[in-house]
Amino acid sequence: MTPFPQIDAVEAVPLSRAAARLDELDRPISAVRRFVCLRYGITRAEIEGNRRLRRLATPRHIAFWLALRVTGASASQIGRAFGGRDHTTVLHGYRNVEEWRRRDAGLRTWTDQIVAQLDGEFP
Repeated sequence: MTPFPQIDAVEAVPLSRAAARLDELDRPISAVRRFVCLRYGITRAEIEGNRRLRRLATPRHIAFWLALRVTGASASQIGRAFGGRDHTTVLHGYRNVEEWRRRDAGLRTWTDQIVAQLDGEFP
């Protein structure tokens, strides 16, 4: 008995197609990352880095939130695109932004506008 479950040939996704799907998801995640970096005046290295300064953590959480909302990527995929973070870190950031949006009408309006713009780019 093998330690891996058996996969029928019909269920298996060809590796090239799976890799193409990851590449498709990486482009929108990269676009979200670039947008947030430009908006907040930080670098890619800063948004992907380990520093927890508020000036870096807030945009990072907003990027997680936007990426989850508009890309169709999983929290794991987004975490990998942001410096190899765990999916739970991405979900924590998402929940933070949801709470901030609940309390701050300006942030809610701004993020809604950004989602509307990005939804047009990543159908």
